[in-house]
Amino acid sequence: MKHPATTSAGLVPTAVTYPDSDGQPMGETAVHVEATYDLIHGLRCHLQLRHNVLTTGNVLLYYEEGDPTSVVVPDVMVIKGLTAKLLGTYKLWEQGVVPCVVVELTSKSSRLADIGTKRALYAMLGVAEYVVFDPLGEYLRPRIRAFRLQDGDLVPLPVSESDGFASDELGCILRPDGDRLRVVDSGSGEVAPTRAESLQRAVEAREQAAALAARAEAAAARADEAEQRLAELSAEIVALRGRT
Repeated sequence: MKHPATTSAGLVPTAVTYPDSDGQPMGETAVHVEATYDLIHGLRCHLQLRHNVLTTGNVLLYYEEGDPTSVVVPDVMVIKGLTAKLLGTYKLWEQGVVPCVVVELTSKSSRLADIGTKRALYAMLGVAEYVVFDPLGEYLRPRIRAFRLQDGDLVPLPVSESDGFASDELGCILRPDGDRLRVVDSGSGEVAPTRAESLQRAVEAREQAAALAARAEAAAARADEAEQRLAELSAEIVALRGRT
């Protein structure tokens, strides 16, 4: 029978707990929450043909084993080399893959952390690209800031609100549009849909499919009627021939 390992003092060490929630709301406002969901959705639509890419958000990212206080909660993060599955928490030492892109939807109350401490932490972890977006335009001008990892530091890049940020890691442009950050394919220029747009497209596709099915059913009914009428005419012809 195996017994639990003990410390030099003869005590059984306490297992480290890594909570899957920090008790904080997902976003500063309802606008931040909706913008976050739409950005995750847009990135997933854009990246859906790529294998082993995970796009998620509001997940506790633990970066030091044994220390549950070493944690950060990115609003949105993209991780290459992982299958697209939902995660309760993200333990860096278990997954072994640093997010390639992190996006924070910032506000006045979070600006110091987003531009300062989080930026420094993401640089230390090795995040390749970091984007800060101010959906309400509370303090950033332009409302989007972008940084790229160079020599261990996330260096600011020149970006404009009209052009957005061209991400090398994602193959897309992140462009402000109202209070949303839209995902634009760098090659085709196609804009990934929001959740509402995807729903509308699904509704329209179902309506078109129903209309096509109705037309096909009507055509089949007309064909049956024509076939039946042809059979009746053939029978009449045979009958007339029999009388002559």
